Amino acid sequence: MMRVLAPGFAAVAVWASAAVAQAPGQQAPGQPAPPNFQPSGDAVRRPAGVPPTGLPPATGPLAAQAPPPVPRALTPAELEELRKRMLGSTQGMILKPGEIQDVRRAVQDAQGAGNFPGRDGRMPRAEPRLLTVTQEISRSAPETLHLAYGVVSPITFVDAKGAPWPIASVAYDPRLFAQDGTGCGQDTAMGAAQVPAATGADRPTSINLMPCRYDTWGNILIRLEAVPYPIPLMILSGQSETVDIPVTVRVAGTSPLTPVKVVTASTAPVRKAGPPGPPRGTGPIDTTALLHLFGSGTPPAGAQKLAATGGAQAWLYRERMYVRVQGDLVSPQPVASADASGGYRVYEFLRPASRLVAERGDGAETAISIEF
Repeated sequence: MMRVLAPGFAAVAVWASAAVAQAPGQQAPGQPAPPNFQPSGDAVRRPAGVPPTGLPPATGPLAAQAPPPVPRALTPAELEELRKRMLGSTQGMILKPGEIQDVRRAVQDAQGAGNFPGRDGRMPRAEPRLLTVTQEISRSAPETLHLAYGVVSPITFVDAKGAPWPIASVAYDPRLFAQDGTGCGQDTAMGAAQVPAATGADRPTSINLMPCRYDTWGNILIRLEAVPYPIPLMILSGQSETVDIPVTVRVAGTSPLTPVKVVTASTAPVRKAGPPGPPRGTGPIDTTALLHLFGSGTPPAGAQKLAATGGAQAWLYRERMYVRVQGDLVSPQPVASADASGGYRVYEFLRPASRLVAERGDGAETAISIEF
């Protein structure tokens, strides 16, 4: 009996001593830890800042990655307060009617100042202009017209008696001037724009000109019918307190539009010279014989003598005009001519012309005006 209990007693003693040696919450050496084993806090010391779970708290970027809190819905009172704030800020940004009028007035004042045709707030004064053009214009400085930006100036051409003179063509730079609505903004070479005039009964006798910019300096060239030389005009804008409007250009001579009044010897007296003769013949015209008669100063019977200037003599015979003059005729071109005594030449024209240009032996040109 003692042998049986002794071993049991010994086992109990050994178990008791092991239990006393092991502190609460500690694992026995050499034994695996149970699944839910937690060491005692007195036996294991944690570093500072380490929670009981064994992981340090998240700091820095790791802490920023934490999910944000779920926003809550605004209450009706909060929504009303937000609406009032938004409405108040919007009303503060919108201009008032008086402020809008001030801005509009400032913009209009700026536009008006930019388009004002005068200087220093003064409107240019309109004044009519009359120019006289003779054959000497080809050897003299051209006249200068003072125009204004935004002001259309009409330029009319008349003869010595005020009859309108038709225009053949006008040459100008469309980047500088607008003529009858043509010009401004066209990228063409200077002087390349040449506007031919209409023909027939619609032939113009005036042009309407306006500069394309406030300060403009240039010229235009106008060709008139039956005038051998162009008429140049310099154009200046933005430099004068006056603007030339309207402009009338009086050309020496008789306009081609003036009807020719043919007076026969049987119905009216001969003008200035020559005895009355019988009515004009109806037979064929012998040009050589007629040029000889007119060149010698003895016109045939029925020839009507015309008043001529510049030392020339002129006659109207059978609806043709004959002119006896010293020197060579430059314009217009005759249909026939012949030498005459005393350094004269005689010319035949199919229809009458009111203005001729002759060149004398010294190279000087002489204008000849003929009245019908």
